Amino acid sequence: MDELKIIENLKKDIKLKIGRSLDAPADFDFLSMQIKMELHEYISPTTLKRFFNYITSDVKPRVSTMSLLARFVGAAGWQDYCNEFIAVEEGGKSEFVEAYEEVTSNCLYSEIKKFHTSESGCCDIYKAKRFGRWHALKALKPEFKDDASCNERLYNEFSNVYLRTHPNLVRSVGYEQIGELGNCIVMEYVEGEGIIDYIKNNSLDSDHVLPLIKELAVIIDFLHENGIVHNDIRRENVFVTYDGGHVKLVDFAKSSGNFYIKYKEYPDLGAFVELVKEISGCVGGGLPNLKRFLKRFDEGKRAQEMVSATELAETLSEKRNWMPA
Repeated sequence: MDELKIIENLKKDIKLKIGRSLDAPADFDFLSMQIKMELHEYISPTTLKRFFNYITSDVKPRVSTMSLLARFVGAAGWQDYCNEFIAVEEGGKSEFVEAYEEVTSNCLYSEIKKFHTSESGCCDIYKAKRFGRWHALKALKPEFKDDASCNERLYNEFSNVYLRTHPNLVRSVGYEQIGELGNCIVMEYVEGEGIIDYIKNNSLDSDHVLPLIKELAVIIDFLHENGIVHNDIRRENVFVTYDGGHVKLVDFAKSSGNFYIKYKEYPDLGAFVELVKEISGCVGGGLPNLKRFLKRFDEGKRAQEMVSATELAETLSEKRNWMPA
């Protein structure tokens, strides 16, 4: 078999998959990161530069390297890729190309529109239709697309919520490369508005606000129990849906993973407390038992008790005197 011809074909398949021509140093950093995220294996950017002749080298690529790259484009390994190439050499298309064309022709996103941009962050949020349903797409801004650290943070944000499912947590559907947007977190599209605006626009009283606070507390505790801390609980990231009026916690850009519980025994609920105070300020007459709520938080923090957000929320409506006056 003509191994050099097969290697050149593999290079084409890789470029097709990632949508880059691999003619700049940042492209190889990007490819290295994509391989690591998808296969949990590492090929250094320098090795990739040699493989694609970006760096001149007389060293023949290792079979292990070619096997890993073959797996990256959908083959079982290098030998499997070679066998497939030989089988379709006479005018056919590789299995990868056919699968890629089928997926992209049947599952294209349409009506892509940007509806939010972060002033200080590195991402934009778009809405797009697929199979007649709206999705939210979180993508890096153009100036950050080639930044390996930004791409890694975007993927970490996706992985922090993808395996966690909860009615009050925005659902992460997948992580895809979508046209000119590049890598995107694909999420459910939430029809709603920030919790403060929702309360004000609907003139909600405390009886209607307390259930929202309890829902937020439940999702915060759920995340802590699963080793995730949001790190950015504020009015903009707590949505209330128009359909049903339920809380949806969004934007995990600053979230951290399992190391949180390992190194910090007691979750810091300070941001949650500050948001409750802000909510109380826009409810006529304020929230009942707010002083009790704040006192419970302060006492628990001082004593280093494991006070949950749900327990704190319950003090806003419970009549029991949980601690001496």
